[in-house]
Amino acid sequence: MNTSLAARFVLAALALSLALGCAGGEKEPTGRVRPVAELPPDYATAWRAWYDETGDWPEWRAKVESDPAFSDFFVDNLLRVLVRHYDYSALTTAQEMPGPFERSRRELIHLSDASAPVLIELLIVGDGVVAYLAGDLLDDIDDPRWTLPLAQRLESERPEGRRRAAEWLGKMPHAGEEEEEVWRLLREAVRDPDWFVRAQVALTAGERSVAIGRLDLARPVLVQALEDEDLAVLQAACEALHRSRDVRAVPALVRLYRRLEETATDLATVRAAQAALVSITGARGPDSSKEWDAWWRENRP
Repeated sequence: MNTSLAARFVLAALALSLALGCAGGEKEPTGRVRPVAELPPDYATAWRAWYDETGDWPEWRAKVESDPAFSDFFVDNLLRVLVRHYDYSALTTAQEMPGPFERSRRELIHLSDASAPVLIELLIVGDGVVAYLAGDLLDDIDDPRWTLPLAQRLESERPEGRRRAAEWLGKMPHAGEEEEEVWRLLREAVRDPDWFVRAQVALTAGERSVAIGRLDLARPVLVQALEDEDLAVLQAACEALHRSRDVRAVPALVRLYRRLEETATDLATVRAAQAALVSITGARGPDSSKEWDAWWRENRP
């Protein structure tokens, strides 16, 4: 990422906490919100057209979409409107006209070419509310072009940013030819130094593999997670397999069961492994790793 773009992302994140004037404004490099009267004429007129819902807004929207700088201006200011109006009083009912929150959200989805890169960065660096709103918008944009860019944030510096990238990656659409690269990054991320990132990667691998119908892609990730030393990661991997019901992962689950028996690990993890095995196989008789091993030899497909 170039320096100016990175600076814009940081300023956008900081500007979200600033109050917006009654008719909107544009942030300066200092982060100060400029009144509409100080904006370039086209920017001021276009912003008023959107803010006041005037009839010429569709024409201005076309101009905004055709100019990257214009689009950046709108995206940054729409994000400030979105966050400022994120409260229960701003949410309208089905019988009411859309309020600022709904309108800014709708416009950010429409301007997704400009908004999606910013949303990905805010998902990684924003506070809890900002990150949630950014992820929710990416989910609704539902564009496969942004799946790999989000997956690449699994290599972010901040552990919480990596965890968020993993969490929302489970909701992103199939990336087409780039899907293999997405899974390469997940295979690396399941060895992340932070346990909560590894646990989220395991859950996401299960969720994503079911969504795209490719259990084979998740198997290396989940088998690796089943060998983890952290109980939360083990439980996450068992939960993912419980949901995906990947029969080819049974031997790895049996190995985990045996290890848990040998180390007398806590009962919750044992139950998670047992639940995954029952969910995948439908068998309810085996009650030890030895019995599961024997069952698998007799019944494996």
